[in-house]
Amino acid sequence: MADHPIRIRLVKGIQSGFAGPNTEEVVEIEGDLSQATVTRHVFVSRWDTETYKGVIEGSDLQSLLQNVDNLAQLPRQPEPFENDAYGENVGLSVITPDLTWSNGNLGGCNVPVDEQKVDATSQSKFRSVALAVLAAAKLKAPKKVDTSES
Repeated sequence: MADHPIRIRLVKGIQSGFAGPNTEEVVEIEGDLSQATVTRHVFVSRWDTETYKGVIEGSDLQSLLQNVDNLAQLPRQPEPFENDAYGENVGLSVITPDLTWSNGNLGGCNVPVDEQKVDATSQSKFRSVALAVLAAAKLKAPKKVDTSES
């Protein structure tokens, strides 16, 4: 186990539709402060996904973590308890040595709730972080993984 583990999980498509959320993409970044594995699952249909993998490290990882640290200023799962309080159709969960933060219904109970309301500045900061995570995943996980069973 890494001395300073990091885990970032982004789910694009958290708003409920007729039959529940319509997940478009899931990004998982896991590792430590020096290197992390990037896994990106893109839903091409409700049941079929394409998986991409790669690695982020060095200054690229440090830049992403600095961007993610901006979430510390934002309310977690703000009231009213909504799946999409930031209006981006994105759920984001972050665990780093300096920050534990989440929004959106990413599963689980007893998520800490802040009383602070989301304003336009908070929405803009959240959008910036979410876009940075998505951009890093697209850039650093270019290799499509064959998930078909032989």
